[in-house]
Amino acid sequence: MRKFAVLLFLALGCSQDESSDFTCTLSKIISTTSNSRTETTYSYNSEGKVSRQTRISNGVTTFDYTYFYGTDGKVVKVEDIDEISQSEYDASGRLKTVIESTLDGIEKQRFSYEWLDGKVRITLFQMGKPNPIQVNEVEFLNENIVRDVIQSFTGNDPNVLMSISDTKYEDFDSALSAFYIVSRARPGYNPIISKNNPRKSTSSQQSFVNGVLASESNSITNYSYQYNSSNATIRSTSTTGSFTVTTEIIYENCN
Repeated sequence: MRKFAVLLFLALGCSQDESSDFTCTLSKIISTTSNSRTETTYSYNSEGKVSRQTRISNGVTTFDYTYFYGTDGKVVKVEDIDEISQSEYDASGRLKTVIESTLDGIEKQRFSYEWLDGKVRITLFQMGKPNPIQVNEVEFLNENIVRDVIQSFTGNDPNVLMSISDTKYEDFDSALSAFYIVSRARPGYNPIISKNNPRKSTSSQQSFVNGVLASESNSITNYSYQYNSSNATIRSTSTTGSFTVTTEIIYENCN
């Protein structure tokens, strides 16, 4: 259910230091490429929190999340079509563990969050594997993700490195990203988001065979945005080489 570092830079809320006049509520995100269309819709409960999130890709429902909140207002459980995730928090209210299970309670995998100075390390453990299958370290600056490194492993003993992805983000705008906006209406669910929108990212990908480097590639992605009068992102375009993703963001109650 929960994926590492899928960073679609949109916006959906304001932080505590943003103007209280900002009232945009994220309703729908539509992303298209030359051969695909993905539509994600958001519903809210009477308290203004996200109650449901549904995504349809090329006519097929890929997930249908229902959110449940604890007494502190944070997400404690998310039900999907065929699985459940449950979240635990540390004494400071930061996400500590996310456990994903089948509907009948059999654990599938768990994410462990370690909060460092300006960074967070997320370790993914999969049932049946003695070691983690993925380690994701995310670095923040001014509430924005500036570097995201993902290492994937076999999870066996010994634990053999399979790949490394290293992405750096730069040249952020001053607008609120759509996921940052929605995070206020979905407390605790995904703290790994940027406050603003980057205009450029640089990525390197390395693949390993039996722990030995086998291939390497690099790419640059450029992003452009359009905004409404509330300075919320309403359209974004990301281009990597000849591949382009166009995203439309639809709000309700937007000043």
